[in-house]
Amino acid sequence: MTGLNSVETKQGLSTFIGTITEVAILEANFGRATLKMSLQNRYEEIDAIFEPGSQGDPLPDISWGAVQLVFEPPQSSVGEPVKGCKLNRLNSLDTLDHLPGSHLARPDLVDDAETWVRTCPIPVLRQFTWQVLGRPDIGIPFFRARASADHHHAFLGGLAEHSLAVAKLTLQALPDMDDREAWLCAIAGLMHDIGKIRCFDEDGKTAAGFVLRHEQWTLEILAEALAWLDGQWPDGALAIRYLLSSPAIPEGQRPLLPGLMAISYADRMNSALQVRARVFSERPHWQRFAKTKGFGPPSRFWLPSRVSL
Repeated sequence: MTGLNSVETKQGLSTFIGTITEVAILEANFGRATLKMSLQNRYEEIDAIFEPGSQGDPLPDISWGAVQLVFEPPQSSVGEPVKGCKLNRLNSLDTLDHLPGSHLARPDLVDDAETWVRTCPIPVLRQFTWQVLGRPDIGIPFFRARASADHHHAFLGGLAEHSLAVAKLTLQALPDMDDREAWLCAIAGLMHDIGKIRCFDEDGKTAAGFVLRHEQWTLEILAEALAWLDGQWPDGALAIRYLLSSPAIPEGQRPLLPGLMAISYADRMNSALQVRARVFSERPHWQRFAKTKGFGPPSRFWLPSRVSL
């Protein structure tokens, strides 16, 4: 099997990097098991028969995240499972290509996010982002979830679309800030609503979303990656925690990190622009005033008449 993430080794074996999407036990005997697994990445899918190396080894499951399967290239008909020789869990990647393509609602958003993150000049922040979005239990719902029940970006993939727009707007709003701090704010902007992966799914609001607000989920979801960042750049990890958990700044006071205002501005601006575009798309072309209905803050919009350029 050949392809972007399927590579032949010097020993005549091949490797495949992806995510385990299904596991079934075909046979179990005296502490050993024979498994049938399905693995996917953004471009390919492979079925494999695999026996863990020794008794007592943990059996792989769909919670393993990114993995590398070493296997014997198939000699028979196409579609037969390959024979897996070794399975490695991967803890460090600089891509999102291992996420399963069939689980991603908007592949274009994955491309956009990956392209934007690669422009970050701070290696430790890039790695932090890969660690968060590269986890299938975070990355898959992030690129699938809506951003609200019935307000802004209330559609499949809306959360990722909104979050990436907030990150870009945040960075644009901080042209005079040191790159390290500006990108800290931008990455925080990308993550500012990530708690919503617990609050919304394809059908709308979840039970977890009714019990806790998305802000209360955010730091829990980021905990593992933030613990890693603590060891690489303690102040960077602390800054992200501050930017994602600070309450509204009282009137007449400024935040410890001014970039917090840029994230707040970007969030409100992108939300308002998307809602206005949706509201006017439902009105006659000549209408210049409109207001929202349903959930979310009541909003009234004006669309100035256009003049020739």
